[in-house]
Amino acid sequence: MSLKIHQVGVSLSAAIASLALLTTPAFALTDTNLDAVGIRGTATLADQEIVSTGGTMPDNPSQPLPDSVSDEIADDATVVSEDLAMDEDGTVRDIESGTVITDPDLVGTTDTQADPLAKTDGESFIPVSAAEVREAVDDSDTVEQSAARSSAAMGTQGTVRTVALDNNIYGAYWGTYSNAPAFFEADDTLFAQHAKGVVDVSEWQGTIDWAAAKADGVEGAIIRLAYGWGNGFDADAVRNINECKRLGIPFGIYVYSYAYDAACGSAEGANTVSLLQQAGVSPNDLSYPVYYDLENWTWTGHTPPTSPAVYDGIVNAWYAQLQSAGYTNLSVYSYTSYLNSALNSANIRSKTRWVASYGARTNFGYSSNDRGWQYTSSGTVNGITGNVDLNAFGVKDWPGNDGSATPPVSDPGQDGEPAPVITCNDTAVYRVYNRNSGLHHYTTSDAERVQLVAAGWSDEGTAFCAVGSGDDGTSVYRLYNPNDGNHMYTIDGKERRDLINAGWNNEGVGWQIPADGNVPVYRLYNPGSGEHIYTTNFAEYQRVGTAGWHQEGIAWYSL
Repeated sequence: MSLKIHQVGVSLSAAIASLALLTTPAFALTDTNLDAVGIRGTATLADQEIVSTGGTMPDNPSQPLPDSVSDEIADDATVVSEDLAMDEDGTVRDIESGTVITDPDLVGTTDTQADPLAKTDGESFIPVSAAEVREAVDDSDTVEQSAARSSAAMGTQGTVRTVALDNNIYGAYWGTYSNAPAFFEADDTLFAQHAKGVVDVSEWQGTIDWAAAKADGVEGAIIRLAYGWGNGFDADAVRNINECKRLGIPFGIYVYSYAYDAACGSAEGANTVSLLQQAGVSPNDLSYPVYYDLENWTWTGHTPPTSPAVYDGIVNAWYAQLQSAGYTNLSVYSYTSYLNSALNSANIRSKTRWVASYGARTNFGYSSNDRGWQYTSSGTVNGITGNVDLNAFGVKDWPGNDGSATPPVSDPGQDGEPAPVITCNDTAVYRVYNRNSGLHHYTTSDAERVQLVAAGWSDEGTAFCAVGSGDDGTSVYRLYNPNDGNHMYTIDGKERRDLINAGWNNEGVGWQIPADGNVPVYRLYNPGSGEHIYTTNFAEYQRVGTAGWHQEGIAWYSL
């Protein structure tokens, strides 16, 4: 099938506006019928104060803006801490003076890598462009005023534990869903049900009182093992591992990467295996994955990759080393903007189950419910000195989910519970959403999905499962309306012919559905916009129907 990205610009009807509020991806696990006070409940980790975001770094609400950005720093430079920026050639400069930084503790030497957290005194920082920082400095007065308005408005929304601020938008929060701890994005979209509060730590947190942290609600930890290769352990890694084992705190591991090619990735993988074995960490000890931390690093005499193809080789080489040693619970960690640029490959995105984003949403489409969101770098927890990263992690299985690859045969979501994440054994049909037009799009092409997400569409994961073109299945035809940007999918040959005669473009067979499908795929129609949507989530089918969409019953059955 040829790949087509259609730029649509239809006006939003009232029904489309309702869909934006009421419709969620099948895996998003949102219950929008709950009122704000009802779902926003008591948090398990220490409360964060409501503060103004004015005068703070873009994407980093706990880091102050500099007073100015030096003319020596180009707009395409990358700001890597509150006071340092990296040119395209890897040169690191003071952000205000433009002076070149040569301190090996900050940028290493040509032969040695520096501790990446030294640039920020141990606090996580999401790199941003110098142009964004320069603009934020110019607009800081406006930002302060807008933040004050947001703070005043927030006071009307019930009991809220504010955990992150970004660009004047109050961030995600802890609450409850179906009487269990849950984590929500700022617009009340449920990020994870049966969520766990997890910290990630390094030697920069000092000697942690893990018993006190556990008593304060810490339900898991991601422990830094090392950075680069040949640099030994994080100074507190072994102690942190042993304390988590002693106290029964579920833990995972992360390793910060300095790799610039596949050989480096292999070296980092071998180094990771060696350190895990030296620390006495077996695959069975890990409740969370071993994470490969991929960021836009700074290292004297070297420049980080910018090509997803290069990063594919790095990641695959690292994975191979870990897998050959028996460590199969692996994942990638990064931040949203990097995942949308240097790491924007289907291979890497499918492996990414932990993302840093300090704003209102993650803005990343996870491939699994077994996922984590680092939602603030400035949390406070008893037993840990200073700031610490806080994370919300979803679990793969929850009460009522049997852990199988497909939803239950009965109508998913009909009992009020959200449908589990859909994993397909054969062919996945992805669903993406355009917030500007209100339209959804469905495709089996991962390349098309990635292209649309890069163009600004929201990745809503797998909508349902299909079978390969060579299997014995029923064809689902794909058609496109060039007048309003709608796509249509149907198994009805007459409906297909009628649409073609009415001027729709015939885009061939979108996918095939299995003859033995047992999960209903429901179809709804918006008479205002002409759009159809398809969902296996019966609760979504009901909610969207109450918003004025026509419920057209079961379109077909999937696996």
